[in-house]
Amino acid sequence: MSSQHFRLKFPNVTKVLWMEGLVGPAQDVKGSLPLQKFYSVWDTGATGSAISPAVYDALGLEPISQALVGTGNGAIYAPVCLICFRIPGKLHFPSLRATVLPLVAPTQVLIGMDVIGLGDFSVTNHGGFTDMHFTCPSSGIDHHHTEVKKCRTADAKPSTAPVPSAGP
Repeated sequence: MSSQHFRLKFPNVTKVLWMEGLVGPAQDVKGSLPLQKFYSVWDTGATGSAISPAVYDALGLEPISQALVGTGNGAIYAPVCLICFRIPGKLHFPSLRATVLPLVAPTQVLIGMDVIGLGDFSVTNHGGFTDMHFTCPSSGIDHHHTEVKKCRTADAKPSTAPVPSAGP
């Protein structure tokens, strides 16, 4: 299976890694059911992915189980459902477990470590803007290192300083 890569580049340094993700009921790989756009946040502090009750209702989802979830406000029991999550033109997760949690607006979907851990995830704030890369499945390629190396090579200028001698 070949790795699929995508990049989010923000115009400044941001504290929230967000995107419009496409979400719908779990489906087959062909993705025949319609998906809706929701404000989605990449959260490395979340063990699993989650959706808000509003997303749950909008999609007409049904719970498949309950889970005890640790949140910033303590542990709660919450319904678990299956969703389809798609990054337009990039990645497709046709059957992803998501817990229904009261997320802080405007967040409607949390992309947790259950998804992030399937690939290579990196973030840099180099140059005064936030640049995020995700490759799934893992490719072993460090996209930030490769790009920074290209920038350093392109920006490098020959030194005019004298070459130090090897010693006496």
